[in-house]
Amino acid sequence: MRPGAGPAGPDHRRRHLWHRLCPGQGPAGSGVPSASRRRRLPLFGPAKWLATALSSVSGIPGGIFSPSLAVGAGLGAELGHLLPGANAEVAVLVGMVAYFAGVVQAPITAFVIVLEMTGNHAMAVPIMAGSLIGCGAARVMGAEAVYHALSHGFLDRAHKAIAARGPSAAR
Repeated sequence: MRPGAGPAGPDHRRRHLWHRLCPGQGPAGSGVPSASRRRRLPLFGPAKWLATALSSVSGIPGGIFSPSLAVGAGLGAELGHLLPGANAEVAVLVGMVAYFAGVVQAPITAFVIVLEMTGNHAMAVPIMAGSLIGCGAARVMGAEAVYHALSHGFLDRAHKAIAARGPSAAR
C-alpha cells in the first residue's frame, strides 16, 4: 500500500470530501467525475455572458479570449441538451468555436485555436463548420469584431494626444 492511501490518509479524505460534495459523481474511488456523469450547470452560458458584460462595463479587466470560449461552451452545452440525440461533447466544442468566431470574426483563427486546444482532429469538420456559422451569424447581425471595436478607442486617444501636442508632433 502506498503512503497516504489508507483509511485515514489524504487520498481517502479527498475521495470522501468529493463524494460528500458531489454524491453519485465519478467512478468509485477516483475522486474525478466521469464525462458521462458530470453535473450539468443550467444557464452557465448566459450567466457567464452577463458576468463578462458587467466586468467590461465596470472597467474591470476580465478578458475576451477565455470568457468567449467559456460562454460558447456553456451555450453549446445548453443547445446540446435541447437537441434529442445530440452528443453533448460535440455540442460544447461547436458552441465554443461558433461563439468565439462570432466575437473575433476570424473563423480560421478560432477554428485552429479550438482544434489545437482539444487535440481531437476527428472533430475538424464540425469545428470548422461551427466556426464559419458563428462568424457568418455575427456578420449578419451586423456585429463589429471585438478587437476592431476596441481599436477605435485606442486610435481616438492617440489622435487626441497628437492634436494636443500641436502640428509639429504629427510629423
